Amino acid sequence: LRSLDTSFELNGLAVNVQASIGIALCPEHGTTADSLMQRADIAMYAAKRTKSGSALYSPELNHTSQRRLFLMGELRRALIQDQLFLLYQPKVDLRTGQTNGVEALVRWEHPQLGVIRPNRFIALAEKTGLIMPLTLWVIHAALRQIEAWQKMGLNLTAAVNLSVWNLQ
Repeated sequence: LRSLDTSFELNGLAVNVQASIGIALCPEHGTTADSLMQRADIAMYAAKRTKSGSALYSPELNHTSQRRLFLMGELRRALIQDQLFLLYQPKVDLRTGQTNGVEALVRWEHPQLGVIRPNRFIALAEKTGLIMPLTLWVIHAALRQIEAWQKMGLNLTAAVNLSVWNLQ
C-alpha cells in the first residue's frame, strides 16, 4: 500500500492509485488456489467497504458477501419487474421562493425487504455493470413525470444524478 501511495506521471498528468488488498492464508482459509482467490476477493471487498486498505479474510465476511450477492441478483430483477420508483426533491429559487425544478431520487421497493435506500444498491449497480440500465430507467421515469406535469401546466426541469461510470 505504501509503494502505491506515491503518485506517478503518465503523459504529463500526475496519477494517484489507491489499492484495496484482500488477504487469505493457506491452509487456514483454503487449500486450493480457487478457494484462496475467492476468499481473498471477499476480504478485498471488505477492505474497500471499510476504506482500511487491507483486510484479512474471516468467515464472518462470507455473510456480508452472500448478502451482497443476493442484492445483486435482486437488483437485476428489480429493473425487469419495475420495483424502482422515484422521489422528487424540489429545487427552489432562493430569490423568488418558486420551485423551478426537481431532483429525481431513485428508491427500490423490494417485495420482501421493503424500501431499499440508494446507499445500499448504487455501489452494487456500479460494480455489476447495472449502473447504465439503472440510470436509463431513472432518466426515462423522470422524463415521463415531466411530461405528465407539463400536461397539468407545470413547467419544471428535473436533475438526475449520474455515476462516474455513466460518464466514462
